[in-house]
Amino acid sequence: IKQFEDINDPILRSHWNLLVDSTYRPLFFQRYEWIKSYWDNFSKAGERLVILVVYEGADVVGIFPLKQGKNTFLRCRLFELVGSDIHDYSDFIIKKGYEEKAITEAVNYLNEKFRIFQLKIRNLFEDSVNSVYLSSAISTKSINGMRYFEDAVPFIALPKTVDELKRLMKKSLKHNISRRLNRLKRNGVVEFKKCLNLDDALSLIDCFFRQHIKRWESDNGYSAYKFPMWQAYIEGVLKQLFDSAIANIYFLSLDNRPIAVCFAIEYNCRFVYFIATHDIDYADCSPGQILLYNLIVNSIERKYEIFDFGIGKEAYKLHWPCDIINLNTFFVFSDANNLTNCLLKLRVSLEMFFSLKALPFLRKCTIMVSAWRFYKRKQATFSVLRKNDSTT
Repeated sequence: IKQFEDINDPILRSHWNLLVDSTYRPLFFQRYEWIKSYWDNFSKAGERLVILVVYEGADVVGIFPLKQGKNTFLRCRLFELVGSDIHDYSDFIIKKGYEEKAITEAVNYLNEKFRIFQLKIRNLFEDSVNSVYLSSAISTKSINGMRYFEDAVPFIALPKTVDELKRLMKKSLKHNISRRLNRLKRNGVVEFKKCLNLDDALSLIDCFFRQHIKRWESDNGYSAYKFPMWQAYIEGVLKQLFDSAIANIYFLSLDNRPIAVCFAIEYNCRFVYFIATHDIDYADCSPGQILLYNLIVNSIERKYEIFDFGIGKEAYKLHWPCDIINLNTFFVFSDANNLTNCLLKLRVSLEMFFSLKALPFLRKCTIMVSAWRFYKRKQATFSVLRKNDSTT
């Protein structure tokens, strides 16, 4: 194993994407451009890169892009996959067939170099080779760690024809799309388009930022894309991956005016509905849903295998004929059997309990309280009206 601390190292650049393409399931979030854009825009003071490169002879068989955070807990070294805090899913970059050897070597390296450490690995597909091996190693205690289910990704295993998709769709969904499309057509000419050059794509991404900010602030929320670092991150990735046809901009236009925009990823026969928004002035026509339907149809016509909705089980995704794959989060600790490791595990358990159990319960309670208050207000209004009517 060799350790690198500079993302711009020419050795890393020359091997990185070639290794990504040789993995069991190549992910676009593993590519060099994504990792570099993340580090350039989101690295914080006190963080440093610890990129472990695993060799067999002269061949690179594994890359572990880690970042080390501040030592804030009992002098423990805290490691995390670079970008995993904002990327939908992630994984180690390991050549097919070398998963077990490379992970074992990397964990042994961390054990030898750092007396106490914690490695957090977020959002691995539960059926990935690395996830299966880590689960087995933790259950047999060959690796000192913990595993949690944290989130999930809805996806459509795309049929071969559009007619087959329509047979799988619910009647209510087909009716809603047809009705809203007809409503839009009464306002003008509706077209589904893809940006054909980078200048047009950059112009549309500016439109996307404006629509996203307007949409979220209309509900008293906030859009991440109002911050310059998020805009620079997305624009940087688009500039680097547009010419290779990995990052693309699709949009729905009404009389040549964009009313719904999607930043999409097309990689490894997988179409990823990465980020999307729409113009709230046309919200009653659901342009986002119409754009989504066109994207799925386009993916079938281009012979893609998977339409990936991205992380999260939102209701609008589950209306489609989709399956769900779970994402696992792992914590790996040093082999030292001491009080610090016990406290680290206890802290992780409490954090996961709060985020997975306590927080959803508190949100449900909040919703129930709000609904009860709304009901009582309505009841009070109705009782006053009835009293006034009887008096009259």
